[in-house]
Amino acid sequence: MKRYLEALGLPLADATLLAGICDGQLLTGAVAAGGDAKRVANLILSHGRRIANERALPLGRLNPQPPRLAELAG
Repeated sequence: MKRYLEALGLPLADATLLAGICDGQLLTGAVAAGGDAKRVANLILSHGRRIANERALPLGRLNPQPPRLAELAG
């Protein structure tokens, strides 16, 4: 969560939610692939959680790929 706040500049509420639902590699991998941290976080927190809930799966089981998230965020 500290990395989300300090290095990526995410708001506390987003950092808290992200720390609870996915590992750090998903977001940081998408940022490393060129995605904007805030836009990628929004994708994960809105669409990613919605799809995971619809499929009754944890977000990690959807197997989102960081480069694809970066592309979608663009």
